[in-house]
Amino acid sequence: MLVIDPWYAQAFRQAVIEAGDSLQDRLTEMAFDGNVTSAIFLLKGLKPEKFRDRIEQTNLVDIDFAKLSVQQQDFWIDAIIKRYVGDDPAAIAETRRQLGDTTVVVDAVSEVVETQSAH
Repeated sequence: MLVIDPWYAQAFRQAVIEAGDSLQDRLTEMAFDGNVTSAIFLLKGLKPEKFRDRIEQTNLVDIDFAKLSVQQQDFWIDAIIKRYVGDDPAAIAETRRQLGDTTVVVDAVSEVVETQSAH
């Protein structure tokens, strides 16, 4: 049986290595021919410390609401409102109407957080 034959397993591993090398060579040619996508893939592989994909993470403990975009502020305001009034769109809209300007909500939330932290 070929699957358990050590020669077959070694030959298969070698074929995978050679196929990878061939693909890398072709990708390099394409990059030098001006294919930007190929160049990006090569750089990600050759210099991952500089060209890897990055994920931005926001630490909520140190968040400064004044630096958030209006959309980000609205998202957090809605999340806080939903926590207290539930997912009912009418209740959320009414709460927003009662609170008025989103800046007031952010200030109120900040005061609540500071008050709770002090206790």
